[in-house]
Amino acid sequence: LQPYIKDGRIKGFTVKSFRKPGHDPDNFEFAYDPFWDDGDDWDYEGIDDEYEKEEAKSGTASSNKVKYPEIVNKIPDNDEEILKISKEWVAKICSDMGICPFTSGAEKAGLPIGPVYYTVDRSTSME
Repeated sequence: LQPYIKDGRIKGFTVKSFRKPGHDPDNFEFAYDPFWDDGDDWDYEGIDDEYEKEEAKSGTASSNKVKYPEIVNKIPDNDEEILKISKEWVAKICSDMGICPFTSGAEKAGLPIGPVYYTVDRSTSME
């Protein structure tokens, strides 16, 4: 890092690279690492079969499965309900939990802070 001086004052900085001019930056050469092995191929075939056999022997396969209730209405028919759910999620996750420091509730976010716009898109395919 070199200061850029004009009229006796520092006006900015220049970043200088001292790498070798004839050296290819994409050609990495590392020392031997005994813990690194490119030739180690793992075979995962049949791993689930053995796990399922163990479950069948112990009788825990069906007893540990949790039955969840069927989802009746996956996507609300009312657009206002979708917007309400989305805004509640943004308020709780982004603002209340502090995940995004630039969010102030569900209605204002960004730098500079401004309104958040919500739209509902009911398309059923990518095209």
